[in-house]
Amino acid sequence: MYKRILILFILFIFTAGSIFSAVLKKEEMKIIENGEFNDDYFASSNDIEFNGKADDLFTLGRKIVFNGSVKNSFYSLGEKALVNGEVKNNYFGVGRTITITGKIEGTTLIVGQDVVIEKDALINGAVFTVCQGLEIKGTLNSDLYMTGASLDIDGKIYGNVKAAIGEINLYDNALINGDLLYMTQEERNIDKNKVKGTIVFKKENIKKMPKDNDVKLSMYPFALITGLLKTVILLIGGLLLLLFPVMKKVNNAPVDKNMFLYSVWGLIPFFIYPILIIVLFVLVVTIPFAFLTIMLGLPLLFLANVLGVVMIGKWLFRLFKFKSENRFLYFLFGLIPFAILSMIPFINILIMIFFASTGWGLLLEGIFQKKIAET
Repeated sequence: MYKRILILFILFIFTAGSIFSAVLKKEEMKIIENGEFNDDYFASSNDIEFNGKADDLFTLGRKIVFNGSVKNSFYSLGEKALVNGEVKNNYFGVGRTITITGKIEGTTLIVGQDVVIEKDALINGAVFTVCQGLEIKGTLNSDLYMTGASLDIDGKIYGNVKAAIGEINLYDNALINGDLLYMTQEERNIDKNKVKGTIVFKKENIKKMPKDNDVKLSMYPFALITGLLKTVILLIGGLLLLLFPVMKKVNNAPVDKNMFLYSVWGLIPFFIYPILIIVLFVLVVTIPFAFLTIMLGLPLLFLANVLGVVMIGKWLFRLFKFKSENRFLYFLFGLIPFAILSMIPFINILIMIFFASTGWGLLLEGIFQKKIAET
């Protein structure tokens, strides 16, 4: 037991220590990176193209193209991601469309709408996906776990497949070298020559996925209601939180042209936090600490959002050349774009991450006594 706890402690210290040896880059329009780095690399931009080498790669943007190589893991968060390079450990992706054509040695975890593993793609670790549609044309050398609407296989899977889906299709080039367990509303006619192991069907009441246009239309009322609810909670809680004397320090936070570096630094907790929780669950004996970490993360996320709203509000004050040193006015002014953008589907998630990461950046500056906006 003590050995596992020691491993966890070392892992946490190592992960936290990587904050001090990271390369950070923030641009408004596009980042094209061809360099080689022995450190972690963080990139935030509307359009990111990474052709170089890094230890770990963290990206946040609308379009992310990865053509390079990472020694450890690659993390992408954005609307569209193209994974063309080599990932020598794990890949974690969140986005609307994710396409993999390269090589991934470790575990692949994807949450998205449409996921395509192209013909030349090679994934040696287990694949976990939660998506609307998954299309496999390449090669998987381990197990596949999927939840979603449709699974189309036209490639090779040298492992077991477990899927809770609306429909499954095995095409001409499909081969499952292990067992197939699928859960659908009705049993499918599976070609037994394409599955080397056993085929198990379990009836599942999974509603048929609506068309893409129907999904978009149904998302607007939900996004509107949740956006209003988040704004009201943030308004009441934020004003109460700002009453504490310690919050006066946000009046002195710099908001020059490099202010958005806060949002880049603030991405670090977003990437580290879920990894820490997974490790705590895996070690078994630390499961109570995992639940405690989850519970502590909620108020910290709320605090980060409040600080992010204040920082954006202060930046807008400077942009419009308003004269004030009142954190409450900053907060109310920053809450306006937060409220509007949080009611737009898909963008609401990105805007929450942006505001929270800005707040996290300010918190990290206070914790490590490092002037982020001056880097």
